[in-house]
Amino acid sequence: MWRTHAQTIFIIIMSFLPFCTNEEASLGFLWSSTPKQDVERQDQAPSGTFLYSANKRPALVRSHCDNRLALYMGKWILITRALFVESATPLEYKGAGKLQGSVSSAAFVLDNLAIVIDGKLYLYSLTEGTWTPAQGVKSMVSTVSALQCCFSKDKACMDVSSCVLLYNLGSALEDQQVYMSSNGGNSFFNLPMAPKATEFIIGLFNMPTVSSIVAMLADNQRKFSFRHISENRSVQTDNHPMRDPLSSIHVIQPAGMRGHLIIWSPHMLLYSPNHGVVIVPVYIMGEENATLPPPKVTILQVATDDNGAMAVLTSDGVLYYGRAGLEATTVRFASVIDLSKDNLMLFSDYGDLMMIQAREDLLLRGVDFDHKVIIVQQELTRTTPPVQSCPVEQFHSTFAGELFYIDMGSTVHLSAVYIPSPLCKFFPLVTVTESKLLSLDEKCVEDGITTEGTKKYRLDIELKQLFFMEAADGTLKPSSSLRKGSLSTVAVDLMGRNVSCKDFNPLKAHILIGCPPGKHTRVLKDITTCTKGTFTQEQLQDNFSYVIPKAVYDPQHLFRPGSASSDLHISYSITDYFCPLLVYHDTPWIPSLELIIRAARILMVRPSLTQKPSIRSSTWAQETESCFPTTTGCTCSES
Repeated sequence: MWRTHAQTIFIIIMSFLPFCTNEEASLGFLWSSTPKQDVERQDQAPSGTFLYSANKRPALVRSHCDNRLALYMGKWILITRALFVESATPLEYKGAGKLQGSVSSAAFVLDNLAIVIDGKLYLYSLTEGTWTPAQGVKSMVSTVSALQCCFSKDKACMDVSSCVLLYNLGSALEDQQVYMSSNGGNSFFNLPMAPKATEFIIGLFNMPTVSSIVAMLADNQRKFSFRHISENRSVQTDNHPMRDPLSSIHVIQPAGMRGHLIIWSPHMLLYSPNHGVVIVPVYIMGEENATLPPPKVTILQVATDDNGAMAVLTSDGVLYYGRAGLEATTVRFASVIDLSKDNLMLFSDYGDLMMIQAREDLLLRGVDFDHKVIIVQQELTRTTPPVQSCPVEQFHSTFAGELFYIDMGSTVHLSAVYIPSPLCKFFPLVTVTESKLLSLDEKCVEDGITTEGTKKYRLDIELKQLFFMEAADGTLKPSSSLRKGSLSTVAVDLMGRNVSCKDFNPLKAHILIGCPPGKHTRVLKDITTCTKGTFTQEQLQDNFSYVIPKAVYDPQHLFRPGSASSDLHISYSITDYFCPLLVYHDTPWIPSLELIIRAARILMVRPSLTQKPSIRSSTWAQETESCFPTTTGCTCSES
């Protein structure tokens, strides 16, 4: 059986479930327990306030970037750094002030746990164990939302991880109880959202691959929709009926930045492949037009991972497994889960399913975990109808998980290898999250044969930044002026496979639109006061300053002589500006710019220049600079 190592991310919430006893081993699900030596005995009275979940339904929250880090929310609040292999100690609040300890929501943010306690947000440091209250929140809140960027430490990625959204579930939009933080949750500001009618907040999500904050809203007609909010536009999707009360609707935003959303409640399971714009039901294989949940059955749990796998547990003990791509399809497992106690479902590192149960250890005053593993590949061999064996021999690339920079006039080239077996009906499909900013050109070509005589194919992908995009008023505007620093995700998946080929995960690359780190333009200073002997560097370092008379100075830089009320006194910093540039006062000054590229990792970026520039290189310490004289803005070239 093939096993694939994959990071997983999900938030799952369940109804009260009975848990299986060890008698369930006859179904092939073996139980094991966590070791107890990892919890120290606590004989002294606790010094803080023990935390507990405000919801009757236990829940799990997993880190986007560390697949071993997770939070259990139930009778206790427990942090595990080993995916429930070791025992855990209940989390206590030991900050300033007294709290009741009721936790309604939590999310991992950078090196902290953002957790809502008694209607207020606190940051718990995972490294130092300290508690810090969030600043700027002026009303009671219930839910925190965050998306972690794990593929790079660059500023654009860190900005995504530092964005935290905070709101009060079910509150009216006109109450303006929506907050946003850009510094990891330390301080918040009000996020204005103009209501179009009577609207209530169900969820709020950071969607950096479409440069938007996406809000899930409900109206007073029991319908919901998604609103995309960005700097320049606000777009609302179609309405969809709700089948359960607002408080029982849950939305999962899987990691991977592909724009997938899973909306579920006891009587509803829906899927969006594109940031909530299109909403489709989740189908059941082998049953014509059958969707989840079946009649007279409710959904208890939903679990996902960042490669598109999903699992659904229903009230009749049936477990469904599927994959989400352009659509979501599931297959029913033959084994039936015995529901006898509280348990929670999650995906393991290998793509298999785990069921965990928390139980208190009265002797050590800690919490142990019993868990079983459901081998997905084994279950797929026993389904009705049978799942097709994977007809693909190889499906891989060198760009999976990488970050690429693309600038104005540049091109990114990607390549993937695809080797199908004869008569295979699957084919690779390329999708991009931000098609308004990137043009996509793909070509699949035959690239030889394997030693077994199977044809080998190469998928070539070319991405270019679009110069113009349609604005909210219908006009065309430069795309760079509308979406600076936008992220986009390019994914290659096998179309038509449904739940087959479990171990071939989608191939994903992340595209950052803009100049890479260490790249900028500056004015070329070929004639300066230092080269002509007007000043020396020593004179400029000695508190050099100058005055711009008010007769010629315009404070708003609109060339309006005499508009200033006083002279402008300027202290010149040679450290920041070096020697001043000399120009002729009777000649209009047109600056010459040079492009500076510091040594950085810029992957597979091709330049597009009207003429080949001359290159001057100099080495300072371990840093290389290439200077390209140009009269335009920043244009990517290879370092």
